[in-house]
Amino acid sequence: MIPETKTDNECKKPSRIEASPEFTFSDQGVWGVLLKLRLAWGWLLLLATVVFAVILQMGAYQLIPWLGAAITAAGFGSSIWILKRNRKIVTPACLALSWNWAGCYLGMGILMFGIYAKTRYPLFIPPVIATGMGLSSWITASIYKKRLQSGLAFSWWCGALVMWVVGTDYTVLFLGGLLIGLELGPDWLLYRHLALWGRGNSQ
Repeated sequence: MIPETKTDNECKKPSRIEASPEFTFSDQGVWGVLLKLRLAWGWLLLLATVVFAVILQMGAYQLIPWLGAAITAAGFGSSIWILKRNRKIVTPACLALSWNWAGCYLGMGILMFGIYAKTRYPLFIPPVIATGMGLSSWITASIYKKRLQSGLAFSWWCGALVMWVVGTDYTVLFLGGLLIGLELGPDWLLYRHLALWGRGNSQ
């Protein structure tokens, strides 16, 4: 008896994670989870920026590695908590994207620690953060084909370039402004838009 063979379509493996090519409100549950993750990391990084500015004023540079470790641990903890709490609506693409973000932030933390350990110059840290944030926005744009995220990525990288070139004490304030204008602001507005749409659609 000749064994049955699978057709070409059955044998074909997906070359990439399937994700919606364009934003639709039918995906509001998944996007809500992703925005919660980004907002959690954004608030933590803004808090880290404020503490970092205080550390610079105090001259307590030895606290910088501890600050980076604490923010990274808090970010991973909050990501795991958000994903577990919303596990019923988390798709494979959503999970992959969230862990790609987490990998960017972890790599950013390691790079910050390495740069400071070798140079002892803390003003190199803000442009590294901006570069990592741009990378996370670019990953989002590449998966979900969002022009807004592409624009945010290039804005982050332009900001990082400015901070690399200028490198003054005001660099930390500039990073805080970028976090509010390019991360927390757009994500919060989109999250509120999704929430209002969801309430209106359920009535």
